[in-house]
Amino acid sequence: MELTRSKRLPVPGYSRLPTVLSIFPISRSRWYAAIQTGHIERPVKIGERTAAWSNEYLNRLLDRIDNGEQIV
Repeated sequence: MELTRSKRLPVPGYSRLPTVLSIFPISRSRWYAAIQTGHIERPVKIGERTAAWSNEYLNRLLDRIDNGEQIV
C-alpha cells in the first residue's frame, strides 16, 4: 500500500468508512476483517447509526505505512 504524506486528514475530526476507503486502498471486507483481528481499532459511535474513526488515529496509520509497516 503506497501513500504519500500529502494525504493527511484534518485534526480534530472524524472520518466515516467511504472516506477511509478512499485513502486506504483496500476493500471494505478486508478493512472490517482487520478490525476483527485487532489490526485496526474499532470505530467510535458518533450517532445512533453512525460510526467513524478519529482522523488523528487514521493519520497515525498513514505514518506507520510511510515508515514501511504493513497494517493489514
